[in-house]
Amino acid sequence: MNESRHSLLSWANELLAMNITKIEEFGTGALYCHIVDSVYNDVPLNRVKFNARQEFEYVNNFKILQDAFTRHSIKRKIPVDQLIKCRMLDNLEFVQWMKRWWETVYPGDYKPLERRQQTGAVADGPAAGAGAATAGPARRPVAVASRPVPARATTPAPAGPGAAGSVAGAGVGTRPAAASSRSAPVSGRSTSTSLSPTLSASDGQSAPAAGSAGAGQPSDAALSLLSRYQEQVQSLSESIAERDLIISGLKSDVDFYFSKLREVEIVVQRTVLQLQGAGDGTATDPAPSVEQLLAAIQSVMYRVADGYEIPAGAPPVGAPTTAPSAGAPTASMQLDEPEEF
Repeated sequence: MNESRHSLLSWANELLAMNITKIEEFGTGALYCHIVDSVYNDVPLNRVKFNARQEFEYVNNFKILQDAFTRHSIKRKIPVDQLIKCRMLDNLEFVQWMKRWWETVYPGDYKPLERRQQTGAVADGPAAGAGAATAGPARRPVAVASRPVPARATTPAPAGPGAAGSVAGAGVGTRPAAASSRSAPVSGRSTSTSLSPTLSASDGQSAPAAGSAGAGQPSDAALSLLSRYQEQVQSLSESIAERDLIISGLKSDVDFYFSKLREVEIVVQRTVLQLQGAGDGTATDPAPSVEQLLAAIQSVMYRVADGYEIPAGAPPVGAPTTAPSAGAPTASMQLDEPEEF
């Protein structure tokens, strides 16, 4: 049964004496190397980058882990390409497997702090969780040792006139360290006093400028530009709405005339099938005559859409028309008059 990430983090923190907070931290490869070292004590932890931040450093750690797997004949493929992405699910699966493997081979009595100190694993910097336990105490003596330096320089204060002379000479005496340490506070005080009038004057000048800029109103040019942009936006919005109406009307016209074309196609196909059946004697219905075919096509062509009103004075839809005389203009030739639908 697979363990939860919380139990795995508790196990790893207890085994390695670290403060691991997320499964994603295993993606650097350093913790995997440390777990293998808890079993065999032969992983070169001094070469493991516990403070790895770049992908090439992750790859270096996984190379060390692969060498340990090969050396101890561990038949398990390491999905390096997935683990170095530091995704939780990929590393959770590998940590679960490593916990099960560790339970079968762990000899016991592993001291991770001593092991890291022996191999010098903390020389490269703090690890993801071990830095707080190992690198912190190593840095404190350095900071404490650097503090007494000014104190030692100021101890010969009761030197009498010689000390005053060294201060007045600004480092010309025989003890430049003490002179420089004493002259630094003096120069610091003189700098602060000399700059104080300048700062107060600049504060007095900058305060009204900042106040006037914050309380200022938009200029007339800005208001005019804003008004012009608003008019342009309104005009474009109206144009877009008008275009949408035109497009909607065109789409409805396309659908209307396509349906007419399809109905005419059906009438013609049915007539063709009836004629073919009449020819070979398999027809069930008699084929229509030419007049009947034209009448059917005409009824489809002149059928109006739902809600369409016929203009006053117009001939009824589908009414028979007389053939035009020779030379007389037909309706199709009168292109100047727009057609109404």
